[in-house]
Amino acid sequence: MATESSLERSRGWLDPSLSRRTFLKSTAAVAAAAAAGPLLRPRKAEAVTTGGLPADPIEQDENIVYSACLQCHGGCGIRAKVVDGVLVKIDGNPYHPNAAEVGHRLPYATPRADSIHT
Repeated sequence: MATESSLERSRGWLDPSLSRRTFLKSTAAVAAAAAAGPLLRPRKAEAVTTGGLPADPIEQDENIVYSACLQCHGGCGIRAKVVDGVLVKIDGNPYHPNAAEVGHRLPYATPRADSIHT
């Protein structure tokens, strides 16, 4: 009988008459231990790279497709950058008549590099 009483004592938290409060405390303790586990392990120091950044892959040679945005009644001009058949960026089209104030349109002779700053 001594083995049955020790078995009953060891099964204390699995007892069907376990109170809700005890169950929630046990669950909270297990969750806290699981969350704190990665924080307690020492980590190796990692160096932060600074200085010259690699070239932005979006700014390389690409195909530019001109279109219009139809999300509202304005019909603003857009230019889409396509690399290897995949759309990577959408910008406003500075050459489009709806992109500027009346009478202040960007001349068509403006280079692409200068049109970004408008």
